[in-house]
Amino acid sequence: MSKRNKFDIELPQSIIDSFARHLVSEIRAYYDSEEGQAAFEEWLKQREDTEDA
Repeated sequence: MSKRNKFDIELPQSIIDSFARHLVSEIRAYYDSEEGQAAFEEWLKQREDTEDA
């Protein structure tokens, strides 16, 4: 008997591509929002602080 993970599934490339297109549009919408812009600015600040250390 195989010890295959019960969540080990293979998806057709078309489904993966479709999901990726959906995610990209959602990510763009988030970063276009005020909340997303503030989160991005905070991330930049944290990154800058880490690089200075």
